[in-house]
Amino acid sequence: MREARELCETKFDAELVTFETTDEFNLVASWLNGNSNQPRPSINFDLWVNAMCPDWLGAQRGSAVECPGGFSWGSGDSLPTSSSMWMPARPRSWLNGRSPPDGVVMWRIQEFQLENRPSVFKKGGGALCEKGPESANLKVDECATGAHNCDDNALCTNTEESFTCACNEGYNGNGYTCQEIDECASNQCTQGTCVDGMGSYTCDCDGSGFTGEFCETKIDECAGSQCSHGTCVDGVGLYTCDCTGSGYSGIFCENKIDECASNQCSHGTCVDKVASYTCECSGSGFTGEFCDTKIDECANSPCGAGKCIDGINSFTCDCTDTGFSGPQCETNINECAVNPCAHGTCTDGVNSHTCDCTGTGFSGSQCETNINDCAVRGGIPCNHGTCLDRVNGFTCDCTGTGFSGATCDTNIDDCTDSTCAHGTCIDGVKGYTCDCAGTGFSGATCDTNIDDCTGSTCAHGTCIDGVNGYTCDCSDGYSGTTCDALIDGGWGFIESKSMPGKCIDVYGSPGTHNLANIHIYDCEYSKVRNELQKIDQLWRHDPNGHLVNRASKKCLDVFGWSCWGNGKNINLFSCEAPGTKGGLFHNKNSDQFWEFQYSTNPWFRIRNQSTGKCLDVFGWSKNKNQQNIDTWTCESYGQTKGGWFHRNLPTDQFWKFVPLHSVSGFRGPVQ
Repeated sequence: MREARELCETKFDAELVTFETTDEFNLVASWLNGNSNQPRPSINFDLWVNAMCPDWLGAQRGSAVECPGGFSWGSGDSLPTSSSMWMPARPRSWLNGRSPPDGVVMWRIQEFQLENRPSVFKKGGGALCEKGPESANLKVDECATGAHNCDDNALCTNTEESFTCACNEGYNGNGYTCQEIDECASNQCTQGTCVDGMGSYTCDCDGSGFTGEFCETKIDECAGSQCSHGTCVDGVGLYTCDCTGSGYSGIFCENKIDECASNQCSHGTCVDKVASYTCECSGSGFTGEFCDTKIDECANSPCGAGKCIDGINSFTCDCTDTGFSGPQCETNINECAVNPCAHGTCTDGVNSHTCDCTGTGFSGSQCETNINDCAVRGGIPCNHGTCLDRVNGFTCDCTGTGFSGATCDTNIDDCTDSTCAHGTCIDGVKGYTCDCAGTGFSGATCDTNIDDCTGSTCAHGTCIDGVNGYTCDCSDGYSGTTCDALIDGGWGFIESKSMPGKCIDVYGSPGTHNLANIHIYDCEYSKVRNELQKIDQLWRHDPNGHLVNRASKKCLDVFGWSCWGNGKNINLFSCEAPGTKGGLFHNKNSDQFWEFQYSTNPWFRIRNQSTGKCLDVFGWSKNKNQQNIDTWTCESYGQTKGGWFHRNLPTDQFWKFVPLHSVSGFRGPVQ
């Protein structure tokens, strides 16, 4: 059975399948017979083969099929193409009328063929499993019956399909043939002898001088040695005693050697030791390893300042001219006993003395000379004045120096009685000066007021001198610290000369939008006091040429781009920067820049810098509200004989600028 299953599973990639219940089998059989009304079984129809024995339905899915009916693995014959299917209770023809064995059902799906033997198939129709004698399929315990071929030194293990063999410990092989392993072939015994065992080995260390599992540890023979002195020398299985340098002899270094038997001590006493001797020199007057060097008793200078005379184990002191006395010249002779210092304090020395003159006013070796105290500090103890010497001191005469104090070092403050009218008095020596900085005054005593209006920056107004400063009295229409700001922001009305009371006006109330028409209208002087924000007749002529309207902050503009013809309408438009180009081909300059051409003050005409045309009221001095303003060829001041029928009407191209601050009711300033 085992060999057949291996053949099916490995060589032919086939798998045996059984059913777990009768209901499961009946469902599969019904579906395979064409009953599509039944639900499709859950069995995997992609398996190569399906086989079932009716009286062994309880087999576990996927296990080997061992049917009581007696099946064995077949010869692999091909199935005839005429084979047909047979199911229980529904007999059909089977291989030319032969019936299949009772209770045996076989099938394959899709293109696979069937035969009248329960079979395992490989794709292509080859039958691998077929019915055989019943005894070939009975389950047998080969290990219990001895029906196995395991080696005598192997373990037989029964399995569901057959049995397995495994060599016992200490043997190797495939289980059917086992050879004993020589454990000593690769032993790790460092010393001693390897003893082979079953699956292991041991190391016999006897007589090797080593111990341990692998005889790898050297035995220390000196651990229990009998060496009394010297050094134990460890060997393999024995030891020896090395007495070298120990001072002892014998097998175990047990005999003491007398080192003084051959001593070399010149003086003193020999002292025996272990492996050596010493020479005790005490009281001999000699020193050295062998007491052979004479001791210099004067080496430690026992006589102090005196002269030491060496002897054997003794010395004597000569104190002549040392200033000391005593056996070792140890007592100092006091030279101050006879008071040698004229002044100050005497300090005894060795065979001498010194005189300390501190605080006496005297100097010299015996403090006998008076000190000139005026000679201290470079000879000028008095900072100013004259020094007068005293005993142990001096005095300073400060008369006429401008200083006072013990050393004439304090400057007398001459500012106490100064006459500085303003500013700060600066004390000097026997005098003072007046610092007028920042006071606005000048002169020796700062009594002259400086004219701050000299070089003043009052732009429009009169300078009024003050103390250390000035103020500006501004002319009418100006304000600010230096009268440089227009009180009305530069705004004003532009009134017609030929039509008094009519001013340039923007259509609307107020007119502020682009393209608002520019015309003449009654001047709105009466609105200045209470309705200033509603006035659209206020204009400012900027340095760049813009004529700006205060109400809208927009500029006076010629309709179109720099049109050169007469009669071009004037309107309001957003201010354009200098250099702005426009027109159909963007090659024309902006026409928002104007110049005031004065003829007789205050009258001027307003000329466009781009076209050269002047502002003109439509018609000849037609004194009428909302009369349009356009551009026209510039006319001369005082020109007449214009209009219909040449009625000698004056030109209407001249205007005057009426500053806002000059209008009655103005309460500026404004921006």
